[in-house]
Amino acid sequence: MVLYRTIRDLAQATASESLSLLALAGLAMLSGAVAQFIVSPLDLFKIRMQADGRRVKMGLKPVYHGLWDIMTSVPKQEGFKKLWAGSTPNVIRACCVNIGDQAVYDVAKRTSNELFGQGVLAQILASAITGVSVSVLACPADTIRSKLMNNGPSSPQPLHKSFRDCVVSTWRSGGITAFYRALIPMYMREAPYYLIMWNTLELLNHFRKVAVGS
Repeated sequence: MVLYRTIRDLAQATASESLSLLALAGLAMLSGAVAQFIVSPLDLFKIRMQADGRRVKMGLKPVYHGLWDIMTSVPKQEGFKKLWAGSTPNVIRACCVNIGDQAVYDVAKRTSNELFGQGVLAQILASAITGVSVSVLACPADTIRSKLMNNGPSSPQPLHKSFRDCVVSTWRSGGITAFYRALIPMYMREAPYYLIMWNTLELLNHFRKVAVGS
């Protein structure tokens, strides 16, 4: 968010009119890709621990003994580069999320302000649109990312040879709907998050402007 807003403001300062959705989407993709590549190993640890949790519930022995064991054993047993296993779908997902989150919110807020004026109603509407856009855009990438991190070529139980193999096998298992099987739970997670996050952020920005003005 910090990177996106920084480069957005720099781009807007040199533009003669408001940036288009396409321009904002490009800036959102860039900032999302950079940020996600940096933190991709943490996503790997999270997905592996979630998979271990499912194994324990099934009465199976966990692959790892905890977070520290994952952090040390993955680079030791699989190689340091494997910390970025699944980074391609991770980065793609981050690009999609940032478009749906940052870029769409900016445009939705601008449009809502024009229709309803600046206020709570416009913010709520823009936040609601953001929750839908993030879920629709990011769900396919989220599905592939989780599959690769759980059962990618470097995982303890490999089922997919590569990113392409995972995409193809997912498509063969059910077509486009196979990429959206988690859409409803994803929306149930994202919708309240963005509603709370954006409205809280706007409120804090309002308080900041009042404090600076005073």
